[in-house]
Amino acid sequence: MKEPKTSLGAGIGLIVGIIIGSATNNIGLWIALGLWLDLFSS
Repeated sequence: MKEPKTSLGAGIGLIVGIIIGSATNNIGLWIALGLWLDLFSS
C-alpha cells in the first residue's frame, strides 16, 4: 500500500526538481535532492 504514495512523491520531487533546476540551471542536483528527500521521508 506504500508503493503508490512513494512513486507519487518521487514524481512530485522529480517535477519540482526539473522546475527549480531549470530556474537555477542545475537540474541534476535538484532532481537528486528531490528523490533523496522522497526516500528519506518515506
